[in-house]
Amino acid sequence: MKIPVLLALSVCLVTAIPAFADHSVWHKYMQAGSKAYTDGRYAEAEKQILKARAEAEKYAEKDPQLRLAISLNELGLIYLEQEKSVEAEKLFKQALAMREKVQGLSHPDVAAQLDNLAAACDAQGNCAEAQQCVERALEIRKKSLGPDHPAVATTLNNLAGLCDSKGDCDHAEALLKQALAIDEKKSGANSAAVAADLTNLAGLYVKEKKYKEAEPLAKRALEIRKKTAKANDPELATAQENYNIVKLELGHKLEAGK
Repeated sequence: MKIPVLLALSVCLVTAIPAFADHSVWHKYMQAGSKAYTDGRYAEAEKQILKARAEAEKYAEKDPQLRLAISLNELGLIYLEQEKSVEAEKLFKQALAMREKVQGLSHPDVAAQLDNLAAACDAQGNCAEAQQCVERALEIRKKSLGPDHPAVATTLNNLAGLCDSKGDCDHAEALLKQALAIDEKKSGANSAAVAADLTNLAGLYVKEKKYKEAEPLAKRALEIRKKTAKANDPELATAQENYNIVKLELGHKLEAGK
């Protein structure tokens, strides 16, 4: 039994329902589809977003509000949840091309779209392309948001996950430590982001059987969750389980060394 590791690509929605006050048929379909997606009703979500896509196609590709790109991205997220990663990848690539054309190659929304594309590639085992996407997203965020932005820390975690899956644990460790430093500085030492970083780093050490290094990290993550999480928060239960497992494995290692 091993500690649950959070080292995995996070899928983020590129943009929420557009902020502009649009009462068009497209917008109504998007609202209905997004609500169904949030509720986990993926069949209904797909139905509504397909209608939204049909409406969005009436606008030019250079639509400054990017209705079609938004529709394609939302549909891709639905497919990704249904493990239809090949279909999701195609949609994310189409949305990415539209965003690059309208918003430019270095826009933060382009970085977010790259995150989603990376997740689709990673789901298919295409780690090389996924890593290229995440590395590009990282550079965009560093330039557009600054090197110490929390979004940069999230992207570092994503990249660390890919390095870990390739067996490059040293690089993954360095990336996770960078992410931790950023989150401690920007989000606070007792933030949920820091707890997640600590769990990821502890998980990496457990994978390498470095239980002594993992134990204080898992303990600190648990302490943070106890301070910030509600009583029935699953993150608190997970943190407790993680710490118990690390302590157990460390005890076994110390016993074996006697």
